[in-house]
Amino acid sequence: MKLKVLLLAIALCVAGSPSYGATPKPTTKPKVVVTKKPTVHHYIYRKRVRKPISPSPSPAWPPPSFTSANGVYARVPTGQELIGILSSKVDPVGPVDVCAPDPKHPNKVAMSCGAVLVASTTGCSWWEVNSTITGIDPNNSPNRITFGALRVLTKGTAAHKVSTIVLVSGIPLTTGVKFTSISAKCWLTPTDETVPSSTFTISPGVVLTPTPTLTPTPSPAPTATLDTP
Repeated sequence: MKLKVLLLAIALCVAGSPSYGATPKPTTKPKVVVTKKPTVHHYIYRKRVRKPISPSPSPAWPPPSFTSANGVYARVPTGQELIGILSSKVDPVGPVDVCAPDPKHPNKVAMSCGAVLVASTTGCSWWEVNSTITGIDPNNSPNRITFGALRVLTKGTAAHKVSTIVLVSGIPLTTGVKFTSISAKCWLTPTDETVPSSTFTISPGVVLTPTPTLTPTPSPAPTATLDTP
């Protein structure tokens, strides 16, 4: 009887005693940290290629179609060439105004003008251009007479530089006027004369009166000389 009671007590103790098992730890998920990679910029450096600027072509030398003598060159421009030369000047003076009729001043008499292109190999201290001016005889139209002589002095030029010398006569602009026997002299030494200047010497017995303004006749080819005083 005691044995049964003891077994029953043991059984109750076993059945009623709490169970002490291992308590599981809470599971923690690892935190995933996303690291953003820095943006890498790739720069491509291209070497700048400088395109060379082509220099202006040098004027042909010796100048074509020029009359030459001892390194001095001269040529009479055509009427169209002369218009282009004068119109290209930024501030045309004197000859341009004198050689053309002025609509604003209809009573102003325009003068007969010519021109010569000059250049030299060595350069000139100053230029002298002489010419003879002829025209139709007002008393006998089939004939030509010499109106006078024109002497023009102008500043010098550098070597190989083509310059335009405008020849302004003292003759009213009219048809049939010619600048003949043109000679261009390149002086190497200074002068005491007034430069620039223009001197027209009328032929004896010639009377010049204003006439209708017409286009002058082109002048013949000039001569060129190199002179020293």
